[in-house]
Amino acid sequence: MTVFELPEGKDLSDWIALGHTAEETLALILNTEPIKSGELFEEKDLLDYPVGDPGNARAVLRLYGDQIAFTDGFGAMFCNNGYWSMGGEAESQINKRIEDTLWRRREAALKTRDTKYEAIVKAAYPSVSRINSTRKMLQNYCHFPESRFGNPPGLLNCKNGVIDMRTGELFPAHAAYGFTYRLDTDYIPGARSAAWEEFLEETLPPLEEREFFQELIGYIATGETREEKAVYIYGPMRGGKGTGTE
Repeated sequence: MTVFELPEGKDLSDWIALGHTAEETLALILNTEPIKSGELFEEKDLLDYPVGDPGNARAVLRLYGDQIAFTDGFGAMFCNNGYWSMGGEAESQINKRIEDTLWRRREAALKTRDTKYEAIVKAAYPSVSRINSTRKMLQNYCHFPESRFGNPPGLLNCKNGVIDMRTGELFPAHAAYGFTYRLDTDYIPGARSAAWEEFLEETLPPLEEREFFQELIGYIATGETREEKAVYIYGPMRGGKGTGTE
């Protein structure tokens, strides 16, 4: 992948020598769309892996390795649209990718018309038992600790990208962030919500209370815990407590 516009044979040190800063370098890297597992390959590459479940599982990794994970605590996990899902949804998505890989590996073998690939044709037929055995083998290659996943402090995962709440910068979403959620809304710098502001004025008339509550919501969104404080929201029934926290 080419990130820096440099003549042939030049590297990062030459980029810095031209007067560019570390901040520019980091911004270029963060804003470069990452290469996905299955983008730089040809279908015949799926024949490079051995016959059987190990080869089938490695072929799945070649195509979808950055989207699949297994953990002891969360179980199967699948990354799509910038966040990791779990449970039945993740298992279903993983099974679909395994089935797709098996069909493609089988077709690649058939297209060669070479008898040396007959074993792959048979071993890549996507039966239920083959999909299950490939998934079990895949767990050996994609097993990660739960600590790899979560919600990185200071970052907010939105529909149109990841916001660094410390700087206001927006970066492309990527599986490496480990998000287990995605807000179903776009980040629009400077946007205001008349409904939200009206709700605050009705439920918290004093200005200082409204400002504190909004600061609290922002602090919760950062994922930080350095204040080491717990907040209990109390008040009369139907006073907006549930609406405000939702």
